[in-house]
Amino acid sequence: TLYRVTRVSAAAALLLAGASVARADEPSPWFLGVSQGITHDSNVYRYDGGPSDTYSTTSLLGGFDQQISRQRVHANARVGYNKYQSQSTLDNTSYALSGGWDWATLEKLSGSFNVTASQSLAQFNGNSVQASTDKNVLKAEQFSADIRWGGDGLLSLFGNYTHSRSRYSGIQSLV
Repeated sequence: TLYRVTRVSAAAALLLAGASVARADEPSPWFLGVSQGITHDSNVYRYDGGPSDTYSTTSLLGGFDQQISRQRVHANARVGYNKYQSQSTLDNTSYALSGGWDWATLEKLSGSFNVTASQSLAQFNGNSVQASTDKNVLKAEQFSADIRWGGDGLLSLFGNYTHSRSRYSGIQSLV
């Protein structure tokens, strides 16, 4: 099935000097912004002859990225409301959250810890045997950790662990 998605978006980033631990001569590690996007989808449900629709996404976003000696702490958040023009049963709130800590020691040992969580409308009929027009919200979480020893020399070691989970609200995800 052929479909086309067209996106037009405008974003206004409002940089805030707000509460920060940065010195006066350093840029603020904080940011806050808003985003407005308009998307036209020529086949919303991804089946032959499916309806097209236009929807808008209004988002609030913010985060920080702070270096503290050899460490770095960072986090980002985006929350958006998705409003469909005709297919109002698909209206939903989406979000994406992420955070992490990058660390390093005096020697050649370093690593990071990262977490993410998100919610969005799942792709229609991606893995289903039978076409469905039911709203299906995807929630996903992920945790990762890695450690590195070594650097510019001939030998370095790297280890990584990642765990992720995805959950769907729609019954069609069970097919």
